[in-house]
Amino acid sequence: MLTSDLLHDYQKKAVNFQCTRPQSMLWLDMGLGKTIITLTSLTHLLTTGFLRGVIIVAPIRVIRLVWRQEAAKWEHTRHLRFNMVTGTKDQRTRALLRPADVYLVNYENLGWLAETLQTYFVKKDRPMPFNGIIWDEISKMKNSATNRVKAFRKIADQFEWTTGLTGTPASNGYKDLHGQFLVVDRGERLGTSKTAFRTRFYKKVGPYKEVPYEDTEDTIKKLIGDITLEMSAEDYN
Repeated sequence: MLTSDLLHDYQKKAVNFQCTRPQSMLWLDMGLGKTIITLTSLTHLLTTGFLRGVIIVAPIRVIRLVWRQEAAKWEHTRHLRFNMVTGTKDQRTRALLRPADVYLVNYENLGWLAETLQTYFVKKDRPMPFNGIIWDEISKMKNSATNRVKAFRKIADQFEWTTGLTGTPASNGYKDLHGQFLVVDRGERLGTSKTAFRTRFYKKVGPYKEVPYEDTEDTIKKLIGDITLEMSAEDYN
């Protein structure tokens, strides 16, 4: 059984970063331990009573094979109770209504989740079973014009703690960041409009191509810097 004193200093730094910000983004290379860092943070925030539960949105393979298995390896996280919000509509609803510390849902069911939470909780003025949300592989939310982003925005204000995890935040350039930050900070740093974001940071070159202005990358980095922690494997391995 692994113990929390085995966490590396850089992992403790990341835990501190997540725990001291209601909104955060961890850009950590593969192998640096995004999962145990975040499990440690949520355990601490559950213990202090700041969180009453969290929902993790991740690819289906990840919710099946990663989070529960990682929590079980560590002494300080093995007590966490997980509900898999998967399967048929009925199975998902039942899992959502059963008490747990951590609920796991895949990206494809995000629209259903937003709708169900509104029906059972928000519209009835009942507290949701969780007030924290973890976006694993948050680059899947890069396009702010998609239905999944639009669906989530309807319930975004129900979350008091939001963290996004990725090793590849901007594989196609900083244009990828708008949707990701929109679901983390509700548009506070990069705005709520994708069109306004593109107009501000990109210029048209011909009918179909856009290129960033010279200062685009620096400006965006400054805007998001207060909630973004970036670590590369070569610096910490």
